[in-house]
Amino acid sequence: MAKTRKAIILLLFVVLLLPAAALAFTTKAGNSINVGKGETIDGNFFAAGQNIQIEGKVNGDVFCAGQSVNINGEVAGDVICAASSINVNGKVGGNLRAAASSIILNGSVSRNLMAAAASISTGASSSIGWEALTAAATGDFRGRIGRDLVGAGAAYTLGGTIGRNVRLWLDGNKNNDKYGDQGLKIENDARINGMLTYTSKNDAQIASGAKITGETKRLEPKVRQTGNRDGGGIRFLGTLYSIIATLIIGLVLVKLWAEEIKKIITFFTIKGGSTFGWGLIILIITPIIGLLLLITIIGAPLTILLMMVWAIALTLSKIFVGIFVGQKLLERFWQAKKESLYAALTIGVVVTYIVFAIPVLGWLLSALALIWGLGAIYLYFRKT
Repeated sequence: MAKTRKAIILLLFVVLLLPAAALAFTTKAGNSINVGKGETIDGNFFAAGQNIQIEGKVNGDVFCAGQSVNINGEVAGDVICAASSINVNGKVGGNLRAAASSIILNGSVSRNLMAAAASISTGASSSIGWEALTAAATGDFRGRIGRDLVGAGAAYTLGGTIGRNVRLWLDGNKNNDKYGDQGLKIENDARINGMLTYTSKNDAQIASGAKITGETKRLEPKVRQTGNRDGGGIRFLGTLYSIIATLIIGLVLVKLWAEEIKKIITFFTIKGGSTFGWGLIILIITPIIGLLLLITIIGAPLTILLMMVWAIALTLSKIFVGIFVGQKLLERFWQAKKESLYAALTIGVVVTYIVFAIPVLGWLLSALALIWGLGAIYLYFRKT
């Protein structure tokens, strides 16, 4: 029975990590997941599928991953989503945190927008109550932003109302002229009720009818003579996408497997370094075993299965380390939330990604975390 349970869990992990996964972690399932008009979901809604459509109401947070996501109804809490295309025409009562190829907002977000995409567009009817933190190759903002707009990318167009300041970093790579002189364009109907500060190699195109209350300042970018590599804004986009995707996987795992995750985390505190030692052994020996199996015709399918499980374990190891780090931070600084795996996951993943981004040291710490996590996963399965 225990082996069967483990097999089901591993199969579930595979499904979660496949790009074409089509499974909803509520009562809904299938390639097309729909919350119909007049339908209400009480509590949080977890969905992973090809096409996700929300026409009704969700009285909680929405966590989703898929090919196409359309939110035309109402979400009382936050929306955390990764997809190819995300369209929000309805109402989000909390924050919208999204990573996609294309993000279009024509509805309202009561709090913050945190988005990473190839293109981000907010229509004239859209509204964001607080800040907008964005990373995009192209950004087109025509609605209302209550506070600040902060962004990084190649070409931004502003045509709406921004309650406070605008701070943009636009394509600092001098060898990349894909977007020509368009860096920053401010149209006639733009209203910026604060300062405009932008880093760009070109002056902004500011229409005569645009109104900017505070000072306008252009800063020269640091020129990189490194070919056509992406600038800081694109790297930020990739990092933000990774964080959001990791959080989505982690949130689903916590939802389905909370008690087991708590048990896995206990192996991080074992003395004598056995957790780290086992993790190092698994990291090294697994590809060797896979190579040996690949030599035989019969063993080739086993190699594929083994490497899939190994890759899944590598991904999950850092998530579990993030939860452990988050728990320790909560115990020290936020006692009221120390028992919340959701809070530990969110804080831990963000903190570890920031630390892992530190040159040289971050790479070393990332490798150590991966080994540590592998050891904890192995010890859990060995002792259950």
